[in-house]
Amino acid sequence: MEIEHQAQTWSKPRRIVLIRTAEASDFEEPYLSEEFLLGYQSLVTNIEDAGDEIWQFYNHRACMENHIKESKTGFGSDQVSEDALYANTADLRLKMMDYNVYLLFTQEICQSAYSKFTISRFRRVFFNIPAVLTTHARRWKLKLDNTFSRFSIWMKMLQKVHQLE
Repeated sequence: MEIEHQAQTWSKPRRIVLIRTAEASDFEEPYLSEEFLLGYQSLVTNIEDAGDEIWQFYNHRACMENHIKESKTGFGSDQVSEDALYANTADLRLKMMDYNVYLLFTQEICQSAYSKFTISRFRRVFFNIPAVLTTHARRWKLKLDNTFSRFSIWMKMLQKVHQLE
């Protein structure tokens, strides 16, 4: 459903799309009215598409804030290291490229249970593990601790990475 409304502070009327969605209830007791099981949203927009398409568009846009937050906390995209514009631009582009490679890695290499991990959680689960780096006969070897509980998962991811070569 949609209406056109002009608030007192607005210079012109605006289109408002009203959305009603059914929400699941965990309560076993019956309600007086099923109205309590419905959720309501209103979107003020200038987009001329159908109401359900506008709802889909705005719901996908809200997810972008999570990506911005993860790029700041996981890749330091909010930290500026230089006073020069071009150096900062290059730095930010490299960080965003790293973030995109990480997203591709989680989609293509990781099991579905781990594909939604943030970079901080992924580092904590898979990289902050006890290990010893040794060298012998010009070869480096990383010896992981035997108590690392996700060792088999880590090895499967490593094998998938080697298959990409």
